[in-house]
Amino acid sequence: MNPKDFLILARELHKGGKAARRTAVSRAYYAAHHMGRRLLQSIGIDLSRPAERREIHVLTYSCFNQSGNDALVEAGRLLRDLHASRIEADYELDKEEIEDEAVVMDCLDAAEEIIGMLEADYPADTLEATKNTIEFWRKVKYGR
Repeated sequence: MNPKDFLILARELHKGGKAARRTAVSRAYYAAHHMGRRLLQSIGIDLSRPAERREIHVLTYSCFNQSGNDALVEAGRLLRDLHASRIEADYELDKEEIEDEAVVMDCLDAAEEIIGMLEADYPADTLEATKNTIEFWRKVKYGR
């Protein structure tokens, strides 16, 4: 499956009511999250065994935050923020701001921006340096 299909669905869902807009935020996040995981996997970063499954979300954006690549650091920051919005949309039903159409559109636009950064045509040596920087950070942080 192409993760970008989640973003296409999100753009349709945002036109609906409160539940649809919350779901649109969630789908937009997962589009960006899965594209991020694909990029990390493509450069040889193994994300398959976090201690807890939910940690995969933090690990994904943290890898980008620690990558040393300015564009990917920004993608990681945006992904972290979008993850927080997804948590709010999925679990904090008393917070109605996330249901606002403008807020939802900001989330959809952020997902699109993240995906654009992740799909940029980075030179092979840049990707190798990114991989090495992430692996070093993981070794220092997690001992692996």
